[in-house]
Amino acid sequence: MLPKNVAMLWGGVEDNDGKDYNFACSFSDYTSVTKYKEAEIIVLGDESLMTGIIQKDKHSIFIIRWVYADTESHIIDLIEHTDFNHISNCETQRQIFFATTDYVLFDSVDKFENISDYLTFIVEPGVYSIDTYEIGNATTKVIVDRVMEMSEKTASKS
Repeated sequence: MLPKNVAMLWGGVEDNDGKDYNFACSFSDYTSVTKYKEAEIIVLGDESLMTGIIQKDKHSIFIIRWVYADTESHIIDLIEHTDFNHISNCETQRQIFFATTDYVLFDSVDKFENISDYLTFIVEPGVYSIDTYEIGNATTKVIVDRVMEMSEKTASKS
C-alpha cells in the first residue's frame, strides 16, 4: 500500500530483475511499515489473501484480509460487532506518516502501470497508528489492520 504517485514506479517482477517484488517479499510479519522511494509504505505479509478496505472516514481505515468465510456479509458483520479497543491479540502497534492523500493497495507481483485491479482510498496527511488483529469465529476468520489517525499528543514521528 503506497501513494498512487509512487506506485507508478513499482516494477513488480517485470522490472529491475524483480527487485520491487523481492523487496515486498522480504517482510514476514502480517503488516510492516517501510520506506520505498522516500515514501513510507505498508507491506501486507504472510500469504496472498483476498483483501478489501472499509473506510469509515478520512481518518480511519480497516484493511481486511479474508482467511475464510462463507460470505462477505459474514465478514462485515464480524467487523461491525468487534470492539477493537478490547482485543488482547493485537500485533505490535506501528506508525506511518501519510504525506499525501491518494493511496493504492495492489498485488506486489504486478507492475503497477499495467494493472487496473487495485484498491484506492484517500486519507488526510498525518501520523497514523496501525494495529493488526486476527479475529474470527467458527465460520469466519480475517486479519484486520486498523489504521487510525493519531492525535498530535500521541503521535511521535517514526
